Amino acid sequence: MKALNSIIVFLLLIVFVNKQVHAQEEFSSLDELNTYIYQKTDLKQVTKGYFLNYLLDMTPEKREELFKQFSSNKTDINKIVSFGTMLEQTDVSQQFKVDSLFFPIMNELYSNNGYRTMRIPLIIANVNLSYINDETFNNVFLKHVGSQPFDELTKEQIQHQNISFSGLFVDTLVNNHIQIYWNREMFLSNTRKAVDRVQLIIRKDTFDLAENEYFKLEDFYSYSVPLTQLKINVSFSDGSTSLSENDVFFLKYTEKEKLITVDEFTAKAGNYFPWSMMNGGFDELATINGYPELDFNVLWGCDPQGKKTLDKPFIMVAGWGPYTDNDNINKPQGWPSSIQDFYYNINQEGYIDSLVGAGYDVIFAKFNPPNANTLLNSIQLEQLIKLVNAEKFSQGSYQENVISGYSAGSMCVRLTLERMEHAHLQGGSEHHHCKLFVSFDGEQGGANVPLGIQHSVKYLKDYHTLSSNAFPNYTIYALFYILNAPLSQELLRYFYTETGTSTNKKQGAHPARVAFMQWFTTFNHAKNTHNPNYPAFTRNISLSNGTSVRTANSPLSTYFPYTPEIGKQIFYNEKVTDWLGVIPLLKLRTQTYLLGRSDGLVFKNEIKVPFSTWSLRMEAYTNNPLILDNAPGGTTFISDPNKCADPNIMYQVLRRLEEKTQYMGFGHADVVKYDAMYSFTPTLLTHDIRNFTPTNTAGGGLLYYDMKAQGLMYTSMTDFLNNTTNPFYGYPHLAHPSDHYTTYTPFDAIFSWDRLNTVHIQSEEAQWNNNGQNLNCTYSFMDLLGGDTPKHNRWEQMESPVRSEMRSFILSEADVYNTYIQNRRYGWNANPNSVYKADIISKHQIFAGDSVTQRTDFKEVEIAENADIRFIACEGITLKAGVHIKAGAKFHAKIDSQICAYCSHSGIPPYNDGRHSYTAEEYVNEETTSVYSETLLFKLYPNPSSATATIEIVKEDVNVFNYDVFDISGKLIEKGVAEGKIKQLSLPQGMYIVKVKTNELWESKKLIMY
Repeated sequence: MKALNSIIVFLLLIVFVNKQVHAQEEFSSLDELNTYIYQKTDLKQVTKGYFLNYLLDMTPEKREELFKQFSSNKTDINKIVSFGTMLEQTDVSQQFKVDSLFFPIMNELYSNNGYRTMRIPLIIANVNLSYINDETFNNVFLKHVGSQPFDELTKEQIQHQNISFSGLFVDTLVNNHIQIYWNREMFLSNTRKAVDRVQLIIRKDTFDLAENEYFKLEDFYSYSVPLTQLKINVSFSDGSTSLSENDVFFLKYTEKEKLITVDEFTAKAGNYFPWSMMNGGFDELATINGYPELDFNVLWGCDPQGKKTLDKPFIMVAGWGPYTDNDNINKPQGWPSSIQDFYYNINQEGYIDSLVGAGYDVIFAKFNPPNANTLLNSIQLEQLIKLVNAEKFSQGSYQENVISGYSAGSMCVRLTLERMEHAHLQGGSEHHHCKLFVSFDGEQGGANVPLGIQHSVKYLKDYHTLSSNAFPNYTIYALFYILNAPLSQELLRYFYTETGTSTNKKQGAHPARVAFMQWFTTFNHAKNTHNPNYPAFTRNISLSNGTSVRTANSPLSTYFPYTPEIGKQIFYNEKVTDWLGVIPLLKLRTQTYLLGRSDGLVFKNEIKVPFSTWSLRMEAYTNNPLILDNAPGGTTFISDPNKCADPNIMYQVLRRLEEKTQYMGFGHADVVKYDAMYSFTPTLLTHDIRNFTPTNTAGGGLLYYDMKAQGLMYTSMTDFLNNTTNPFYGYPHLAHPSDHYTTYTPFDAIFSWDRLNTVHIQSEEAQWNNNGQNLNCTYSFMDLLGGDTPKHNRWEQMESPVRSEMRSFILSEADVYNTYIQNRRYGWNANPNSVYKADIISKHQIFAGDSVTQRTDFKEVEIAENADIRFIACEGITLKAGVHIKAGAKFHAKIDSQICAYCSHSGIPPYNDGRHSYTAEEYVNEETTSVYSETLLFKLYPNPSSATATIEIVKEDVNVFNYDVFDISGKLIEKGVAEGKIKQLSLPQGMYIVKVKTNELWESKKLIMY
């Protein structure tokens, strides 16, 4: 990853004659500066490879402070971040990149789901650091005159210091299966020493740890007794040793529901579902993040007979939301980090409960790691859809799926459906069998993190090391990792690496996003002429947690929480710092804006020495800035009102800017606007508004767009004719029957509202709390110095009425109460060589025709020759004008009162998140109320099997039975009628569904052949 586009660094070869500056040069990077200064010396020959004087202000005093800090036996994650950063910045070969070491470990940490085995490496360091000796530094280096490179250094002028320690690049984990190991790749050394022995000391026990041996920690911690410290004793080949004490906090995850992961074989029991082998054959798709896994769980829908069978799927796909437990990054932001969290976040106003009560089997799906690129996730999701369909079809159900994607999950769903449609039409691959796609805060037009904040994270990660009197912080490094994850690069509308300079202004998406968006064009198929780059076989609706209007009579927005100013300055600091430990000589000035102002300024960091002008160290300029930061839309990164510390990520960034740009870390910045907020998923982008032209708007790209004025918020033709708009949602076709897909929005229905922005995904309003934090909290002296007093104001969440409206809207679109069939062409959406089979089942009534509902285009219903359709309703079926059943089609309609029965909701209970009254003990011991009682028509053994498997009928009165064998895609492999009670199957390696029929009863089982 390149540094910011232009870095102008002052030359350290500044000489003092009457305290006047004699020379100052410009260089494009710190490496370039160092190469110039020491070009007369072959540093690879005289140093040990890591030269501390590469750090701009490495004085003897700071060097001794550095050695003192690393002589301590205490090791934590910040110490490891600092050491790695220091090695990168002092490497004379300019080849060591700390990200190549840390990113793979971060990938592993962000793959945590509570029970997946976590293999965490020990980082062992034994490094000799080189530096100019004190005599040379004081008598030669400081007296160097002129702008020429420094004189050649000899080995006699160089001294060396050994630093040795070991530790884990992790502070806390909630996981049941943590293992640690060490190997040569994680051994940081420029010495000839080898590691002879590694001993792990846990409490009073000592264990030898061989190279590449995984040591299981799970027996040393529990849910109630965490593991808080590890000691590592390393013996080297020269007889030296290093003992390090590493503080950790490892806790076991208490599973409420066993999740079905991709690498397990699980039998039916309790609320489990026997799906497995999700990632088979995808190893070659590994990226920097490895191939993603897919965790999923089913919440059984209401069934009158109490059966736990998958027959009416509603698939919900989570987006970003890493299951780690770092309180500075993940959980406080409200991200759904586990499926339990996911359930709670989207069960707004009992939305999930209502689906279950209506018979939907709700399937929660979540990727691990959550930051892999969308195409890899899409391949996994495709397998899940195929498994859902295979299971559904094996139960004799052909009810079409509803699939909902949340945030980044929406982009994955969109790509998956489009890919499957293309493959089905082009090559006859399996149909996705989905009727409705719900995009919930999906980043269709891109997500927004202010460029000013992106640049600040990069700046803090790169430019503040031990030489700045402060350790680099793991929180900032984790943000940098998140910012540069493949998924982040694909989602963000504007990326910091694409920002220009004052002489070359520009802005744009990361190349990964450009390539990602091209996939939608690549997989567009010939039948999709009405809505290119979106799924064509589904009804597509979009929900945004943002406003649908923007005030048009003022240059500033009246809606919060986002800054109403154009390019609001959120940070400004001009402080004096020391230079070479001599006198306070160097001034540092840092300015951070949000996305930009009318001149395009985003981020600026300058330095100044006496008697000189300000010199730019880092800058970022945009061309024609579009101010997304103060756009209507879903906000994120706001505070938890129940916590004393403020975990708001923007707050974390601003606070560290304040700390690390001050002399000795004291004092206050001139300007710190902690109230600055922004829109993470702007409404315009989630709905993919097409007719918005920011270059024609006032104020340098302010988002003046009123969805009501654009005719997008009508819910009936009467309202459209009377110009009565809806405050929450609308059907674009009412005002734009012929061109809404291409000119206005590609969605059939959109949801947003006319008041406030709400929190991304959670649908809660954000309010500015002027009363400060909890007065019962205690604050340290450093907190008070940093302004972290009980009167620190901040954004907090509050309940919102939009939640109930959103619930009703989705339930209506999912045909929970009545079913409306309009503008549907069954069979059109299928390969000509296949039959499209669908069951439309309603517990109330079915209405079909060209004018039975206002929520979609007034177009006819067609059942084509290659369609096999059943309408089944409890109360009634009404076929109105506009229903056409073509010759050769199969169509059946019937009333079935047995489907009218209802049952109460049972399934996954919300976990204890502070909003419920569960105690920890009650939560651990509480039993699920949903139990699957398996009927035993036949046995299937051995399972898994490597050769043959046996079907054995267990019912005494059965001596003849039918059997069908399907592969994982639903293709019929073998079928027949067997006499007696035994039938042997010989099948190749793979996963199969075996169906057996006895006395008109069908039962299905999974079979694994290996």
